[in-house]
Amino acid sequence: MSMALDFAAINAAALAACPEILKGWLPGGEKQGKNYVCGDLAGSPGHSLSVHLEKGFWKDFGTGEGGGDLISLYAAIYQLSQGAAAKALARELGQGGSRGAGRTPRPVATGSVTGASTGEAAAQVCVLSLVPDAAPRPPDSHPRHGRCSMAWEYRDQLGRLLGRVLRFDTAQGKQIVPQVFCEVENRAPRWQWKSWPAPRPL
Repeated sequence: MSMALDFAAINAAALAACPEILKGWLPGGEKQGKNYVCGDLAGSPGHSLSVHLEKGFWKDFGTGEGGGDLISLYAAIYQLSQGAAAKALARELGQGGSRGAGRTPRPVATGSVTGASTGEAAAQVCVLSLVPDAAPRPPDSHPRHGRCSMAWEYRDQLGRLLGRVLRFDTAQGKQIVPQVFCEVENRAPRWQWKSWPAPRPL
């Protein structure tokens, strides 16, 4: 029997990692006083969504959506249930937990981002051949596979970053997942769990 999740401990650990952890979830945002602000749950630049860095409660004033802790924020961003979000967040924070069935963070589709479960229209995705110097730090944790055990950077002849490939050791075995930086239609550029288009780097 799996142990019950300690939601309070997971939230406390997430708060202790702020604002760095929010930069990975909402890459277009910024710290303003005691809040982390961005445009929406997709992490676009703006000020409509605010997360309190000390208490964890959040509000998207553009949609009216909000919550009282960082688990609920994680669930809203990645379209997970509260339980699945708590498990995935615990893994991201290195707290262990069972290997559960979380969703890969959106967007995930090759060539497009679709929010069919929320009625969103598909958005076009363009993989950037070079990662911009101003790109946020890529996440080392995957909501489905947990924290990576190894990561390899792919660079061109001039040493410029092209993307990464990460290894995850899961209960189901080894998982190798590429990670590239993308432009997403109507959203802030962000890291994606997807591969390069052909021809791929060696």
